[in-house]
Amino acid sequence: MRDLEDLRWTILRPGVVYGPGDRAMLPLFRYARLGVLPLVGEASAAYTFIYVEDAVRAILAAVDREPANDVIFIGHERAVTSRRLLETVGAAVRGTAMLVHVPRALTRAGAVLGDLAGALTGRPATINSRRYSELYAPGFVCHVDRMHERLGVVASVDLTDGVFLTAAWYRDHAWLGGRPGPALKRKVGTRS
Repeated sequence: MRDLEDLRWTILRPGVVYGPGDRAMLPLFRYARLGVLPLVGEASAAYTFIYVEDAVRAILAAVDREPANDVIFIGHERAVTSRRLLETVGAAVRGTAMLVHVPRALTRAGAVLGDLAGALTGRPATINSRRYSELYAPGFVCHVDRMHERLGVVASVDLTDGVFLTAAWYRDHAWLGGRPGPALKRKVGTRS
């Protein structure tokens, strides 16, 4: 244990990391392509998101600094609600998509079935009891002040720009089905 006394470390705790190549948010983009997005859980639940390029900049800054036995949350300073996320994904994929509220009882039943499927296959299902608990929590928002104060990094890609960039990547790589093609045009850095 004495060998560890002099160990210096920095832990980075990201919020939801998303961007090109991300498979976790891909189902939302695919639903949006169909014109319908399921609103599961609390619509007002807020989360900390960070675009992958901003996360990489924070990691590189942490590697370049002297470790300070520090835990630093990384993410964009503006929290994102479930409703805003879905509306933004819909805008990026189709221009708009209908949000359909999924009743809590139906989500709970899906979680139970997901637990059973996970036990049978040995792989966690998309919806299970753990995910159900996350969906109905009030959210998870982190203070990201230390990211700027200690790493000198500010997340520069907001949710709208990041989602439009991600949708473009998915389209260019035919991850949304069909042939590769252009995403809806939106100049990054402008508000719509």
